[in-house]
Amino acid sequence: MAIAPFQAIAQETTSSVAVQDRSRPEYDPVGRRLGGFDLNAQLDLTAVATDNVYATEVNEESDTYFVIRPSMRLDSHWSRNALGVNAGATQTLFNSFDTENATTGYVGGYGRLDIGSRSDVGANFRISREVEDRTSLDTITFGKPVTFNVKDAAVTVGHRFNQLQLRGTFDRASYDYHNQDGLTLDLRDFTQDTFTGRVEYALSPRIGIVGRVVSDHREYDKSPGLSSDGRNYQAGVAFHLTDLLLGEVTVGEFSRDYDSGRKISGASLNADLEWDPTRLTTVNFNARRTSGDNGIVASEPYVDEAVGVDVDHELLRNVILSAGGYVGRRDYQGIDRTDDYNTAYAGVNYLLNRGVALTARVQHDEENSTGINRYRDFSINTVRLGVSLRL
Repeated sequence: MAIAPFQAIAQETTSSVAVQDRSRPEYDPVGRRLGGFDLNAQLDLTAVATDNVYATEVNEESDTYFVIRPSMRLDSHWSRNALGVNAGATQTLFNSFDTENATTGYVGGYGRLDIGSRSDVGANFRISREVEDRTSLDTITFGKPVTFNVKDAAVTVGHRFNQLQLRGTFDRASYDYHNQDGLTLDLRDFTQDTFTGRVEYALSPRIGIVGRVVSDHREYDKSPGLSSDGRNYQAGVAFHLTDLLLGEVTVGEFSRDYDSGRKISGASLNADLEWDPTRLTTVNFNARRTSGDNGIVASEPYVDEAVGVDVDHELLRNVILSAGGYVGRRDYQGIDRTDDYNTAYAGVNYLLNRGVALTARVQHDEENSTGINRYRDFSINTVRLGVSLRL
């Protein structure tokens, strides 16, 4: 890093553009022009050290592992309509605990048809093979990591009537878990259909009233008691008060009814605020209150509350410092259990040139479960060092 060319003058902007989203022409990868499409590709190579491989409460095991992650995107650059595909894979290789080695990947695509100047219809799909993280609520803390396939497809329709904007999305996702080591994990297979509707009315160029409804149905073929219907109705305000302050806050009510007879409901919240205290710093605040459930054996619904903050600072035009974290709580409704969790991190992204970027990140994750039906306590510290090769 000492011999690489720094640029001493950090980027200045005249409007609210988050530090991570800003264009840096001398450091952004240029990709390849293929007719009416742009091809971008990236290879991420990361070394990770962790002090708790299995996210266990006792007998913690430390190890180092390597992550190889190639990815690509092919996007149209047409003046109207859009089309694109993307794909990627991740290979994780542990030094000592090779049973944790995993290979995942995905392929997806999207398209958008512009109808006149005020309407559009879009569709996207994604097929992936994934591995359940050891920190997941539903994970099994012994044996090999749980693997599963996901198929997801969605259709979106949008229209604008002067100051009024409408958008609706229907999404279908199916999850297929793989049996392993004598465990019948396909009991967790489910399909979820979700409809999301959003309406926004502009009171002024900087303030709008927002309404949103989310309705979903989860269907478990082999575990019918886990099937459920959920709803979340919210209203609030979207704002861009100054060039340095924007966000959206909505409040409402959620509910979920399970085929087993269990129910959960309560107040819901979604809040996102972006603030640029200086032209070189972006601070993002977020908060949520919603419902969730634990689907290992039976539906155990809980209220999930969390707040977080992320800070990005452009130390130099090609050096971005990041730090942040969040705290949250899962309050179970049908059993005596409460989970408190938190995460804190700090990192740096150093852009050497258009084709190479270096990253470093330290992170602490912690969870504490209390009550008669407590699950587990764990804490994990990780250090990551990586290089990204970009086309």
